Amino acid sequence: MLYFNSKELPKPQNKYVSWIDIMGIQEKMSRSLAESANFISKFHMAVSKNINDDILIYPIMDAVYATSTKRTSMTDFINALFSDMFSEFSNEPKEIYKFIIRCSLAFGPVIHGKDIPDSAFQKTAGTIDKNNWIEMKYRESILLGIPMIQAHQSERHAPPFGVFIHESARSFAQGSTNPIPLSWHKWFDDADGCNKHKEVEKYFSWCRQNSFRIGYAEEKIDLHDKMAKQYFCG
Repeated sequence: MLYFNSKELPKPQNKYVSWIDIMGIQEKMSRSLAESANFISKFHMAVSKNINDDILIYPIMDAVYATSTKRTSMTDFINALFSDMFSEFSNEPKEIYKFIIRCSLAFGPVIHGKDIPDSAFQKTAGTIDKNNWIEMKYRESILLGIPMIQAHQSERHAPPFGVFIHESARSFAQGSTNPIPLSWHKWFDDADGCNKHKEVEKYFSWCRQNSFRIGYAEEKIDLHDKMAKQYFCG
């Protein structure tokens, strides 16, 4: 039998946890492996490029969990990533090759797999149950904590190319830092918001004309277009 003693888990630490993913990847992947691979690869390249010293990344296919002790480190990472991804979106001449990301951010206690001690795998002193969990590289890919669920489940409230702030990050903060005051975090200058929305609106117009071909229901297109307008122009 596999052995693990949860009593040996380290004390959870409060962190900012963001869930960032590509919208509609299931439809894109079912339509074209090459197309979806292009989107996913570009996304992870941009994530890797914008990691700062306080960010830890947990990749999951078309998405990542990102954690940070500091609010500024997290928002700097999000701002840079979304700026790069929107630039990629705007500069792609063919609508069929455009893709959109969105994000939700939570705050609370988490445990990094890298911090789980060997003693958690020891049934008796000095004896380690040899299994994949004990391999440090595999262990480092694990993240545990309620903020993961909060970020993942609340992502549906994020507009296209937008960032939703879960109530945990609006209610609590690290140390003397203030909680994030609003439910939407804007990574762009307000003065440029409506210009950015025009790019998104143009894309959604194309999506409506090709809704059956790309597997994107018109009611969802309308909802996402409305959310994007309020996010960028509100």
